[in-house]
Amino acid sequence: MMRNRNLKDKYIDATVVMATYNGELFLKKQSESILSQTSIPKEILVVDAGSTDNTIKVLKEYTKNTYIEFRLVFRKKYRVY
Repeated sequence: MMRNRNLKDKYIDATVVMATYNGELFLKKQSESILSQTSIPKEILVVDAGSTDNTIKVLKEYTKNTYIEFRLVFRKKYRVY
């Protein structure tokens, strides 16, 4: 899903996992930080622990304009192990 061929050499075959809970205020900055690194992962996996704010909406809106794949795992309840 790459939209900018100039970035092809920056990609590494890796997935970054990002955990969030009610993180709507931080998602954009976190994602931009990951994407500004020297090497860019092929995908970002976001695991949400049952957010009750606009985390999911913010993430979906942000990913419309990005060039890598974002995947979302949504858990309805937060569990501590």
